[in-house]
This record gives sequence, C-alpha cells and structure tokens, in this order.
Amino acid sequence: MRRKLLSAVIIITMMITIFPASTALVDASTSNYTIDLNKRYVNCYRSGSSHLMKFKFNVPSSGWVKPVLYMNAEKNYNFIGWSDGIYDLSLNNCYSEYDNSTSVRNYEDSNGHKWNIYNFDRCRLPAGTYYFYMGDPGSALNEYGTFDLILNYKSESSSTSVEKEFNDSRNTANSVICNKTYYGVNHSRDVDYFKFSLRSTTKTSLYLYQPETSGNIGSSFEPRIVNSSGTTVGYREYLGTVEFSNGIKYKKYLFNNMLSAGTYYFRVSNFYDTTYDYQFIVSTTPGKVNNLKLSRPKSKTVKISFSAASKATKYQIYRKKSGGKWSLVKTTSSRSWTNKKLSKGKKYYFKVRAVNGEYVGNFSSTKRITVR
Repeated sequence: MRRKLLSAVIIITMMITIFPASTALVDASTSNYTIDLNKRYVNCYRSGSSHLMKFKFNVPSSGWVKPVLYMNAEKNYNFIGWSDGIYDLSLNNCYSEYDNSTSVRNYEDSNGHKWNIYNFDRCRLPAGTYYFYMGDPGSALNEYGTFDLILNYKSESSSTSVEKEFNDSRNTANSVICNKTYYGVNHSRDVDYFKFSLRSTTKTSLYLYQPETSGNIGSSFEPRIVNSSGTTVGYREYLGTVEFSNGIKYKKYLFNNMLSAGTYYFRVSNFYDTTYDYQFIVSTTPGKVNNLKLSRPKSKTVKISFSAASKATKYQIYRKKSGGKWSLVKTTSSRSWTNKKLSKGKKYYFKVRAVNGEYVGNFSSTKRITVR
C-alpha cells in the first residue's frame, strides 16, 4: 500500500512538472469555457466539423496576450483553423494571428511525448473580457482530437511608452509627446493612430524603426502623417538599415515636414499577412550649434558666426559681460550676426542655441573676446 501511494505521488509530481498550474477540460454542448490567463489547460477535447469552441477570459489591465496551442501529435494530427484567434464579446477579431515562423513541429518533451506547438502573435488589448475562439467549419481542427491551451499575458498598464489598444481611428488615437520613443505592434488588417500637437510652425522629423527580421511587408505598409481632417501631409522615406546597441537590426524610415501649428496623427497601417513590432519618435528638438566663432571686424564690434543645426528655423544669441548675467541679444534666421556699440576694453562671452517653433536645442560652447 505504501509503495502504491509513493508511486501515485511520483506520477502526480511528474504531471505538475509537465503541466504547471493546469486544469483539465472536457467537451461540452455549449463549448464555452471561462479560463484564467497564464495557465495551461490540458486535454481540451473537440469533435464534429461544425463544432465551435470559445474560451472566455478577462484582461485585468491593458497589456499583451499571446496564445499558444499544444497539439498532441501522438493522439491526432491537426492544424489550426482560419478563424482561430482572439475576439471581443461581439466576435469582432482583435487580430491575434497564427505565426508559422515561430511554431514547432514534432517537438518531443522530456518525457518522450510528441507535440506540435502553434504560437500566435502578441495582441495588445485594453482591460476587458474576450474570447479565444476556435472554429472554422470544415477545417482540420474541427475533427476529432485533443490539444492544450495557454494564454500568456503581461500587463503594460504602468508603461506610458507602448500603444494602448484600440487606437484604430483618429478619435481613439494615443496621445504622444514629441521627442519621446513609443512602441507598437501591427497585425494584419490593423491600423494604429498616434496624436501629437504643435503650437507653432515646426520642422518635424518622424523616425520609424521596423525590425529587419519582419521582412518585406510590401506596398500595403503605408505609414503616414495626416492632419486633423485625415489628409496625408507626409509619406515615408526609406533610410536603410541601422543596428541598435542590443544587436537587433532595424529598417529606418523618415518623415521630414515643415508643419504649421495644429494637431497631427501618425498612422501605421498593415494589410499584409504578417505581424511586426515597431518604434517611432516625433523629433522636433533642433540640434546643437557647433563651430561658434568670434571675430573683430571693426572697433567696438564683434562678429558671431556658427554652423547650421539640424531642424533649426532660427537661432538665439546670448551674451554677458565678465561677471554679469546672460541675456538674449538677438534672434535671427542667419548663421552670423555683428554685435555693434560694445564697450571698449571689456570682456564679453557669447553662446548660441537653435530654435524650432516652441522647441530649443542645447547651447553651443561658450566663447570669450575682449573688445578693442
């Protein structure tokens, strides 16, 4: 009796190791189940070519959900159906796509059991109730078979830099701050909108980065900047490939525009059969002024000259006397200016920064000169 009890304990321990925190499900006439996130459900049963299954789950706060199906290759040979994925309660597709590139066939676990593992792409969702829906009448999965299911979930509610679904229209666009990097994920048939505002005419450079591994997503990939009426005011320019410090290579795109004061939207659409992550930044801060030079063309005058700064529309020239305070003495669109009627024999200090609408860049190095 003791030996039998010990054997039972060993078997139960092995089951917990193979399927941690799992719950066995059986087929039912309703085919509706309420399940928890981050839990593996074992031996979900299915039969009948018109039999549909809906797994209801709750997302407690905005974040991403990634379904994974484990097909038992020893009991049956099945493929997923065309309609499998995440849906809202009205059965509107939330664009969680099956990703063939990351799935595994004929995987054998440590106990010698063979599986076909089907990964779905990450799908960002707001807090709410959803279905993982399985059903496509006539598909292979609607025949006899068993499978395991887990809906992996990670909350992103505390992050201010990732897209918040559903942002698929101008009315539901995510607000973004200029000069800050944001992250999104685009699925097939998905459209993302991000909103930013300018209080004055501004030279704007929007940089978009798409992982090189996502491949060529074709002409359907048309990110653009639109105004409050939805009219396109800027298309992309491909700048080639760059490699980040994490070793990942990204395709780099640029939208370069002089935009007047108003509200604008960055629109990322994808009607190609793929899913990809992306990141972008609406860059408006002008670059730092370099090569500041001072010369004395005439008595009691100083000529200030410097190199052009990126995204600069004007330049601010600051001056102070030795021991005094800095003051703005000139705002100009030119890259040189002559300061007249200075005090002979006095030391003056100068520095310059670039201006772009409401945004200012870093100051140049400080230069000193004694007036003759």
